[in-house]
Parts: sequence; C-alpha cells; structure tokens
Amino acid sequence: MSIMPDFLEKNSTIFYNEFLKQQIKFRISCFTESHKSILMWSHYSNQHQGFCIGYDTSKIEDEIIKKIYPVFYHETFFQLIEEGDLNHKIFNSLIKFKEWSYEKEWRLISEEKVLSLKPSKIYLGIRFNEEHIDLFKDIASEKNCKLFKMKMNYSEYALECDEIEL
Repeated sequence: MSIMPDFLEKNSTIFYNEFLKQQIKFRISCFTESHKSILMWSHYSNQHQGFCIGYDTSKIEDEIIKKIYPVFYHETFFQLIEEGDLNHKIFNSLIKFKEWSYEKEWRLISEEKVLSLKPSKIYLGIRFNEEHIDLFKDIASEKNCKLFKMKMNYSEYALECDEIEL
C-alpha cells in the first residue's frame, strides 16, 4: 500500500471527526518569507499572472505576533494528535512534507474571523495583465503601499522587481 492512502486510512477518524468540524472556527492564513520565489509564483499565482502582497513585519501588532508560527517540514508522515486543546490543533496545522520547504511558510492561526494586517507592498507577476495595472495603482495609493512589477533576471535565473510610480 502506498504511503498516502495508508496515512489517510489511519487518520480518517481524526480528519472527519475533528478537523472538518473545527474548520468553521479555525482560521489559517499562509505567508512566505520571500516574494522572489519562482516556484511560488508558478504554483500560487497562475504562472506569474497574479500578485503578491507584502507586509512590513516590524509593524505587526502584538496580538498577531502571538498567533503566527513557522511551518515545520518533515520527511515522513506523523500521527496527528487526536485529542487536545488549541495548541494541539495548531501543531497539527504546522506540519508539511519536506519537499515544500522552499516555501519558507508561516501561518497565522486564529479562532477569530478576521485579524487585520496592513499591507506595505504589492508585487505584480511577470505575466500580470497590463489592463489591470491602473486598478492596482489606485489600490496601492489608497492603502499607502508601494507597487512593484516582477521581472526575470536570466543571467542568474532569479526574480527581481521594479517599482511602479503611482
């Protein structure tokens, strides 16, 4: 039997009895440490057509700092903690397979409906639709954010960005 079906079979009770019930009460927002990951742009922004929002982490409120956690990357599946308080549920939400470690992910976990983070930058993908740039200029201006356009640096096979004048 392959690893994934075996894992799901062993943990199906936990998934259906706990996680699915709690998802209504439990909020998770995902963040990355870098806006320059080619793989992240490919996977999460429709092949570089989307946008990325940046936050000034020096201005994160204490309330949020207590609810943001790094994701832990492991080689093998682990047995989920079936019973427990909020801390056990948070732990269960912070584990990913090691192949995703390039994401450098952090998760904001809360039982409240909304936790307010103030954006400081907006990055537009390499293939972002030019017809929408004026809309994003307006949004950036309204939110007091800087606006950037990503571009490929082929000499290093890396992403860079240029600031767009508002």
